[in-house]
Amino acid sequence: LNVTPFIATLGTQFAFRGLTQLVGQGKPVSIRALGDEKIISVFQFIGSGTIFGKVPFPTVIMIVTAIILGIILSKTAFGRRLYSVGSNEEAARLSGINVIKTKLIAYIICGATASMAGILLAARLVSAQSNAGQGYELEGIAAAVIGGTSVMGGEGGILGTVIGAFVMGVLRNGLNLLKVDAFVQMVIIGIIIVLGVWYDTARRKKQAESV
Repeated sequence: LNVTPFIATLGTQFAFRGLTQLVGQGKPVSIRALGDEKIISVFQFIGSGTIFGKVPFPTVIMIVTAIILGIILSKTAFGRRLYSVGSNEEAARLSGINVIKTKLIAYIICGATASMAGILLAARLVSAQSNAGQGYELEGIAAAVIGGTSVMGGEGGILGTVIGAFVMGVLRNGLNLLKVDAFVQMVIIGIIIVLGVWYDTARRKKQAESV
């Protein structure tokens, strides 16, 4: 359809969110409704289990995923192609890179990690809710921007994004401890995103002028 990826992502997000609310009638579905105690215990471990008695299982999943994706981005040919496509799609195409294939693989990886996050969230809540994770996309964008990922493409890394996620987590917890209204928190996150995009745009413009 040749639609801007960001717009297509937001559009399909709202469409599927509406579809899940329509199918589920807006009601949460308890994991216990599965009936199988083994499956229930697995979900409980995924959501709140620990390894070595202290390390939360979701944290282990995050670390392993970050390491794997970091290696893919920095040590593989696909990672280099991905940066090239993000930096200048036309130049990447002229250099012989299969742009469509590269973007398709990137979207598949993105979808897989999003699915993993959904499973972790459902396991933590011990239920599947059609409105679960609402607003997390903004926090994800903010974490990436804080971590140095350019919204224009071609720049960024896993380590920076993880650091950005930690910053967002600390910020969110701090605002909750200060009893800041949820709507005000959304405003703050929005401002962070705008400032991050503004800084990235200004930095790129300055680099272009200096060349």
